[in-house]
Amino acid sequence: MAMDREPGQIPAHDWDRFVAQHWARTPARAALGAAPLDADHAFRLVREIARPFRAGMRFFMLPALRFHVGDADIRAPGDLLPDDGDVAIRDYLQRLDARLRPCAPWLEIEQPLVADPAAWAAVRGFLQDLWDRVGCPLQPIAASLTLGRYVRERAVDASVLLLPLDGEVRVRIAPPGADGGAVRDWSAGPGQLIYWPAGWRARERSEDALALQLSVPQAPAALADEVRDLAIGMLQPVLYPDGDTPAFPVEPAREADGGTGLPAPLQRLVCELSAFASGQDLETALQVRWASRRSACALEPAPPRGRPPPLRDEDCIRMAPGARIAVMPVGEGMAVWAVNGHALGVPASAGADAMRHRLEAGGTHRVADLCGAPDPDPALRVALDRLHAARGVALDRAREAPAGRSEADARG
Repeated sequence: MAMDREPGQIPAHDWDRFVAQHWARTPARAALGAAPLDADHAFRLVREIARPFRAGMRFFMLPALRFHVGDADIRAPGDLLPDDGDVAIRDYLQRLDARLRPCAPWLEIEQPLVADPAAWAAVRGFLQDLWDRVGCPLQPIAASLTLGRYVRERAVDASVLLLPLDGEVRVRIAPPGADGGAVRDWSAGPGQLIYWPAGWRARERSEDALALQLSVPQAPAALADEVRDLAIGMLQPVLYPDGDTPAFPVEPAREADGGTGLPAPLQRLVCELSAFASGQDLETALQVRWASRRSACALEPAPPRGRPPPLRDEDCIRMAPGARIAVMPVGEGMAVWAVNGHALGVPASAGADAMRHRLEAGGTHRVADLCGAPDPDPALRVALDRLHAARGVALDRAREAPAGRSEADARG
């Protein structure tokens, strides 16, 4: 076996070698052959996400966009954002350069993939091969797109997969707590990957590049926070079925011994939370969430469900490329199927299992046949419609029914 030219460099895309030598251990640079997301597609996505931000910044919404000039955060960039006149990436960057030279403008979009099911599915498929080997992360991945010229330091509490889509990104990666030593100083372009584990310090420099970053969190406390928030959220309608907002007294209650007591709403929550945490409802909710996360490869939030028209008996469908159904039994006679980050309840029956196995085996299937023709099961038809809305199954256009459907209808 040939030796790497420098530590961490992988000459060809090989997840087995990557995992064995580098995952959660040391940085790596790998050749992918092609990036999971086409640069032109990614720029169209950037342009579409930027459209409403040109009229004013939007807060507390995803995708979230930020525009910077150097280290300054520009709160109202207006026409500095890309528009329909910027046909290609270089058109936009040249326009920025003409406006702002010699400053370094760049934009960053947090969770851009939620706005584009096709882009999300492409990146999910890229991650699937890796998670098949190391396991799916328990916490959601943070995805971001950056475009322009920038220099920035990266946080050390996450593992990072950096994928340049256009242009070049340079990264200087230093080991935890080290002064010098085994520092990697790498550059990467389209079709290459740079990875570094949590704890390693990284400094990125982009010269007019478009890059996708995938950050895999390594913060165990955040998982406990997620379980706590889920439990409290599920308890709210139980404690306050009328939707009332609890109010605390201005002066705290006094105990008999003179101490300060908890306000009644908090006291009730503490009492109920202990019993609820050990009950079946919370465990079931966590099972459903985990099935959804596994089906999304932790790439959350997933794009919302589509709204395609109901499937017809004569429609021919197949599993959507890369989609997998995660199955989780939940109680007597019911199961949860999760696909593309969305969960749906399905009767636990031999017919449902047979339908799923036929879909997963591949090929194209007539809807009526999947549902048990000549005596189809209505519950299976409902399940197929929900799978279709979640983009887990797709119409086979080559064998589409005579009435025909548009691709937009199929996507919802």
